[in-house]
Amino acid sequence: MTGGRTLKKIAHQLGEKRLSFATSEQLQSLMGVMPGSVTPFGLLNDVAHCVTVLIDAEIDRNAPIGFHPNVNTATVVLAYSDFVRVLKALKRDPKRLIVS
Repeated sequence: MTGGRTLKKIAHQLGEKRLSFATSEQLQSLMGVMPGSVTPFGLLNDVAHCVTVLIDAEIDRNAPIGFHPNVNTATVVLAYSDFVRVLKALKRDPKRLIVS
């Protein structure tokens, strides 16, 4: 599925007319990261909870997942259950969507 069609599908599931990607300035302001380094760990910087966490419903919850640790030169791998614990500690309730 192409990026545009994917965004339209996600927007529809969220009840939104249109979605777009954040600008470099928005990423830096909200999450303290630059494009190419976006990570759930940046949610630590989103103290106003402006960012909505979306998770592909088809992600294997039994497989480990990896994220950049706020820079794109490294990857942190953790169990999905640990990722969920991080989100709970950050008081985030992710929305699960069918993306593909």
